Amino acid sequence: MKQRRVRVWKHCAPIIAAAVERFSDDWGPYSYLSRRYSIYRLLRELIDPAWQTYLTRLPSGHRGTTLCSSSPISETARSIGFRVLEDRIISLSSATRPQNRDGTVIDIEWLCQEGTGLSYSASPPFIEMEFDSTIDTLRELILRCRLKRPSKERVGDLMADHFSPICELCGQHTELEAYRQGADWPKQDSDLKMRLSRRYCAHHRPKCRDGTSNPLYRQAMRSRTKFETEATRLALQTTGSSAIRTGANCRAVELFIFNVVGQQALYLDEESEIRNVARRLVYARLSDRKKQIVMLSAAGLTHAEIALRLGISRQAVWKALNSIPDAYRLDRTRTGYCRN
Repeated sequence: MKQRRVRVWKHCAPIIAAAVERFSDDWGPYSYLSRRYSIYRLLRELIDPAWQTYLTRLPSGHRGTTLCSSSPISETARSIGFRVLEDRIISLSSATRPQNRDGTVIDIEWLCQEGTGLSYSASPPFIEMEFDSTIDTLRELILRCRLKRPSKERVGDLMADHFSPICELCGQHTELEAYRQGADWPKQDSDLKMRLSRRYCAHHRPKCRDGTSNPLYRQAMRSRTKFETEATRLALQTTGSSAIRTGANCRAVELFIFNVVGQQALYLDEESEIRNVARRLVYARLSDRKKQIVMLSAAGLTHAEIALRLGISRQAVWKALNSIPDAYRLDRTRTGYCRN
């Protein structure tokens, strides 16, 4: 299975961006489990010097200088673990989130554009914007290092290579990964383990045990594009701890995803749960238009005002809102707002 590249966020410091890009180019055989290709060595060769150089460019006393200033990132990760290092990075990025007068978090780019009535640090805005993007890039790098698996693994008495632990159509374990985790259902058939799917879970395998076509697979495949879009948006938002970063073209849709991520308490390393939430969004038939409507309603607009704004009828607004499951009626809790 092709390894995903580490995402480099816009405004990331060029020296860190270049190092991470090269890291993604070279990290194919590396993992923390590999003796020959230790990912700590790759961190030492590419990331450590770039980070130390970046620290020298931060203002004196900047909070970023507290992260791995005396010990390289590679050695820190080896000594305290990737999880603890990631927590330290998160603590830095969460402290930079700009706020409105009422305490609600806003997008970092709105700060640069509007710049009034907002609390912020003493450092110049462009330095803070670059630092936020750099720290988010570094956070994802550390996460990917922790999650990266060797190209080949022994699964019970099988040697498997290039298999995905998560189903391509939801967030459940693939059949092979479920077997690796100790699931007892393969023992029902001694030959079954040779036919375990490396791409799909037991619910979404293309064919049922009796050889007939699986209707759940066909249903999921019809909505695959929508599912991947939702999963990507959710994952992007969990990566950007200092800004709204869903990749959607509409601010109302971005705010909807922002609230869902907060409501579900999703984190970047919870890929399985992120994909399960994405699948539930698809099954709930939550189109981008419905997301817009619920966020405009959350902003306090009436049905008539929403209809006028979107160029639809009031009845269409009423029907859309009533078709949205209660779990996603953010307008009823007033957790969202819209600034379109």
